[in-house]
Formats: sequence, structure tokens, C-alpha cells
Amino acid sequence: MTRLETQVLQVFLMVIIVLHNTSNNLLGAWPLSEFYFQDHYLFLFANHFSNITWKIIPLIIISLGYTAVASFLILTGYGLYKRYEHEPLIFIPYFKRRLTYLFIPWLITSLWIELVLLHSPSLLHWVLMFSTLQLWIPHHQPLLLGPWWFIAMIFELYLIFPVILSSYKKYGFKLILFLILTQYLIQVFINPWTNSWGLNLNLTPISALLPISIGLCLAHKNYDFKNQKFSWLVLLILGILFFIAQINFYTWPFANTLFGLVLLGLGLKLLKFKKIKHSRFMGHLCHLIVPVFLVHGYLYVFFMPWLESSQITFLDYLIILISMLGLTYLCALLVNKISTEFKKNLKNLKI
Repeated sequence: MTRLETQVLQVFLMVIIVLHNTSNNLLGAWPLSEFYFQDHYLFLFANHFSNITWKIIPLIIISLGYTAVASFLILTGYGLYKRYEHEPLIFIPYFKRRLTYLFIPWLITSLWIELVLLHSPSLLHWVLMFSTLQLWIPHHQPLLLGPWWFIAMIFELYLIFPVILSSYKKYGFKLILFLILTQYLIQVFINPWTNSWGLNLNLTPISALLPISIGLCLAHKNYDFKNQKFSWLVLLILGILFFIAQINFYTWPFANTLFGLVLLGLGLKLLKFKKIKHSRFMGHLCHLIVPVFLVHGYLYVFFMPWLESSQITFLDYLIILISMLGLTYLCALLVNKISTEFKKNLKNLKI
């Protein structure tokens, strides 16, 4: 799978995430989440779905969006393994590249949002956020509103990935079983205890071990995403397994990764349309993946009063979605432009 094809899949997932966050308040508090298990999700899903109204559309979007992060992590494991399959991973250039890719847009977005919109000038706040230590401090974990929990998690995952990769090359599938078992035992037996005193381990890299492992396995087995696309039957089976996994707390840890594979399969269907894949606009959007992810999490707050209104119509909802996509695009363009100039200046200074 080429870099362009990977980026097209990321654009597809990013659009789903933006639509998901915009729709999230429309149906009230929704129990489906990658952060905690609630056993009444299937009941609410069936109840909403049985009432044939236009709200089935946001219902589906919301359900898809919760598992898009798992899809990103599968792609991350796949891409990083392919990148360093035949060459050594040297930590400093490896991490510097990812630091530049994420940290500069993160810094610019944080200055804009935290200072201008949220008025959070506390030095301790900045230290905890940019050091990613917030993930591990009870009652001080990043808000799920916005991208901060994911950025902190992915930074820490990048830090430990060289160890995961070298261990996988040495121990093979035994390492995969160890990672999956570790995540499962922590989520099922340890996280309920830590969560009771304000530390949800599902926000940490622990929750990424399963999807990263799936990505590593697919890459190692030379699974060609381009030519071996998921059939509709496979997608249906994975979708059914996802709903089954939502029934019980002890099967729930596998749910997001199962549907993460479904989302990837749907995204792969897009790669059949060469006009989409090779369009100039798609190439343009590929450069905005990180800025879009960083800015959209706070922008939808401006639309929440309309989304929470009991009088909202389908036309209102459609206008909100289009407005949100447009506003996100414009803000992402601004962040990307500033980031690009900042990176050029750093390069000129040879930093």
C-alpha cells in the first residue's frame, strides 16, 4: 500500500471523526465509547434504529466515529512496520520526524485554543499537557473534548514503539499474544480499580496495544491492502462480532478493534475510485490530516446549542454538518500555513 493510499484512508477516517464529534450531542448521552463499557448500548441502538426517522443517520455516524481511532492505530502499526522492515530504527531521527510532524501544529493550535478560547495560562497546565503526564494523573487526565488525550497517547506510543518493533522481530507472534493479553487483563481487571479513583487507563497507550498488534501482524504477513480488499461478507461478520462484543464487559475490549477493521474495509472500497484517490483536492486534504484533527474537537462546541435543541430538523442538522466541515477546513488551512512557515524557519536555522 502506497503512502498516498494510506493518507486517503486517513482522510476518510478523519471525515468520519469530524462528523461523529459534530453529531455526538444530537441523541443525548450515548453509551458507546472506547473509554468505558456500558451494557445498555445495544438496547439504545435498537430503540433508535426501530424508530425510522432521519436520526438514524447521526446514529450510524456516531457509532462509526467511536472506532475510527482503532483504525488509525492499525494503520500506524502497519505503516511503521513497513517503514522499518528492512532497516534499523534509529530512535533520534525516528522520533524527531514524528515530533516535528505532530508537535508544531499541536503547539500552534494549543496557543490559539488554550489561551484565546479557554484562557488557560497556568504554567502547570502547560507542563502537564506537553509532557503528556496528564494521562497518568488521577482526576487531571485530558478532557475527551478536543484532541489532547489522543495526541498525548500517540506521543507515548511513539516512544515505546521501537521496543515493540524490536521485540516483535525477535519473538514474533509470542510478542503479539503478550501485548493483547496485557491490554485485556489491564482493561478488565485493573482499569475498573484505577478508574474508581480517577485514572482511566483506556486513555493511555495501553488501549492501543491490540490495534497496533493487528497492524504489525498484517504488515509482517505482507497483507496487501491494495489488492486484497475486504469482501462485504467479511465486513458483515466483523460488524456482527462488534455488536456481540458490546454485550459483555469481558468481550468489550475487542469491540473497537473489530469495527476498526470494518472502517478500514469501507475505506478500502474508496481506493477503487481512482478519480477520488488521484484527485488534486484529495492530495490537498492529505496535508491537512493533523491540523483537522487538532482544530475540529473544539469547533463543534459552537454548534452544541442547536444540536441539543429538541426542535432540530434534518435540514438544520445538514446545515450544521456542512458549516462544521467548512469551518474546520478553514481553521486547518490556517494552522497548516503557520506550521509550514515555522518548520521552514527551523530548517533554515538548522535546528
